[in-house]
Amino acid sequence: MALDTAFALNTNIIELLGLRDSVAGSYLNTATVSVVSIDTEDGEPVGAVSGSPITMSYQSGTDGNYRGVIAADLPLIAGECYVAVIEADGGADRFGHWEFKFKVLRRTSR
Repeated sequence: MALDTAFALNTNIIELLGLRDSVAGSYLNTATVSVVSIDTEDGEPVGAVSGSPITMSYQSGTDGNYRGVIAADLPLIAGECYVAVIEADGGADRFGHWEFKFKVLRRTSR
């Protein structure tokens, strides 16, 4: 799996595309979806409010697409790796869980 990136001291966007019910095959456009970043060194959530999850909003007119805005003041350190943990609750025993690593970079000009 490729290592995704985020930029320190910048607003970042995270997306979950095409959330669907794996049994029925239908898209889930009314799920509750959130993401939290976990520090890979100590396993603790990173966040302005005790690691509170960031809500990911359904993108109107799409087939199960959700987007979260990660604020620039989230204390991510350039050069460090983190794990993003996405949780989706579609109701009626429909849950999803994803984890992926990302590295924080410092944005520079050329």
